[in-house]
Amino acid sequence: MLGGSLRVGDGVLYRYRIIDIIDKGGDFYILKMDQFIHFYGFLVTAIVIYQLLQQHMDSQRNKKMIIFIAWIGAMGLGALNEIVEFMAFVVLSETGVGDVYNTGLDLIFNSLGAIVGAFIQHFRMRIKR
Repeated sequence: MLGGSLRVGDGVLYRYRIIDIIDKGGDFYILKMDQFIHFYGFLVTAIVIYQLLQQHMDSQRNKKMIIFIAWIGAMGLGALNEIVEFMAFVVLSETGVGDVYNTGLDLIFNSLGAIVGAFIQHFRMRIKR
């Protein structure tokens, strides 16, 4: 929530550049704080979904299904997040949300975080056993 309002240097936290990987100008930049937050947030979301599923499914027999559902479940919540950001962009005069490049990059980082989170939890559970 602070991403668009917390001042950091010349801009806001959302636009803070972490590592200079790709810079196509404007909002098409990798890696900035917004992308890291999307990655981390949906990594955690996938872990939580995995843990919830594991309570209701046989994790030995359904491990691939649990990984898949945790991944797509977190991606679905990531898409919902982007819908909320879009609605804020349409309704409010200044949101700091960004343009279509930002939305695309957010969806990519949501997806990457979700798949990494699903596999992290899967391997954590294997190590526990």
